[in-house]
Amino acid sequence: MKKEQFPFVSVITPTYNSAKVIGLCLQAIAEQDYPKNKLEVVIADAGSSDDTLKIVRTFSKKLKINICKNPLQTGEAGKAVGVDKAKGEILALIDSDNIITGTDFLRRMTAPFVEDKNITGTEPLYFVYRENDTALTKYFAAAGINDPLCLFIGNYDRYSYVTGKWTSLELKTEEKKDYIKIHLETAKMPTIGANGTFIRKTDIKKIKYKPYLFDIDAIYEMVLKGRDKFVKVKTGIVHIYSPTMASFIKKQQRRISDFLYFNSASQRSYPWKSFPVKGIMLFSLSCVTVIPLIIQAFLGFIRKPALFWVFHPLVCEITFVIYVYHFIMAKVFKKTKMKDRKNW
Repeated sequence: MKKEQFPFVSVITPTYNSAKVIGLCLQAIAEQDYPKNKLEVVIADAGSSDDTLKIVRTFSKKLKINICKNPLQTGEAGKAVGVDKAKGEILALIDSDNIITGTDFLRRMTAPFVEDKNITGTEPLYFVYRENDTALTKYFAAAGINDPLCLFIGNYDRYSYVTGKWTSLELKTEEKKDYIKIHLETAKMPTIGANGTFIRKTDIKKIKYKPYLFDIDAIYEMVLKGRDKFVKVKTGIVHIYSPTMASFIKKQQRRISDFLYFNSASQRSYPWKSFPVKGIMLFSLSCVTVIPLIIQAFLGFIRKPALFWVFHPLVCEITFVIYVYHFIMAKVFKKTKMKDRKNW
């Protein structure tokens, strides 16, 4: 790519007590071979009480950093704030617990935008892990998911050693050397939109993204407007989603609590009801009988031998119990609320 073809990139990173991971995230960005005059990092902080902002400021000599406030605290609100503050033509949604890989990550992720003006967004094809990551983090990377329910619905968006695919949805694709072009349809939407998703700012500006920029909702609304050309770049990103089982339980509770709350408040636009009920039923049946979960873990082990596959049945069972509980509370007792961010 010629120098004059480098688009200006704004990395948008919401933070909230992210001291344990933000340094690794920013260091990987600082090491990129991308022109620094074509790069900025927008930190949307939700009121961190730890050393998050202190660590962020140590990178001010290496990166152009813009720190702004995120009063609504959630990651989705932080992304919306970041979009308004961003100066770049390409917005890179990189979370504080993401570590981009290789010094050419930004070059590879932005190349499709230069090559094809019809491309709306790009996203890494893989979740990868480091050798020193916990076994649970390695499991999530190899499974290609953060939420095991997605494996049964089929709308996961990273390569999974469980299935040998990056999604189970039947999409129109075009294989290229460095990436896969995909044509999205409103009825066939992978969970694209987070953990390293790059999007043209002009496309985000055409949809309703405030006060909360929900990942798949934003992509869905862009597809509705005819901006349906996306790219899966053949590279990876580390997502330190849940290094421990305790953190996983906490995040799953937050995921379903927030979803049910915002859904009941009609603040979600993606029609989740359009997904086949059979996927949810299959997940429920598999958790009740357990055997299908063991088979999935075995298939993952065959494709990528590792002991961390023992987590798969447990992760599924925990998710099932948490989701059933919160669903009953929401539908039967009409109790929904956004997960409290205090002491996060």
